[in-house]
Amino acid sequence: MMPATQLAAPAEEEEVEKVEKVNFTVRLTGFKAEDKVKVIKEVKNHVENINLVQAKKLVESLPQDIKVNVRKEEAEKIKSALEAVGGTVVVD
Repeated sequence: MMPATQLAAPAEEEEVEKVEKVNFTVRLTGFKAEDKVKVIKEVKNHVENINLVQAKKLVESLPQDIKVNVRKEEAEKIKSALEAVGGTVVVD
């Protein structure tokens, strides 16, 4: 007789790896009314291919994504710039 072979897989613990997020979204959620013009100009600086009228419409219809899929450093830079002119920003 042939010996029976056992196909037992070794017990492996599944490790849940912490995956650090590398791409972020910068979202403008609000602004101080007295700083509206400054916020519009700053949004125009950070959104590609947008004119002043489009930036105004974007700011007036919040919340809006300002930049999507950016590195953490760039997201923090944009957040700081918008907050400096009176914007309320969330980085996801």
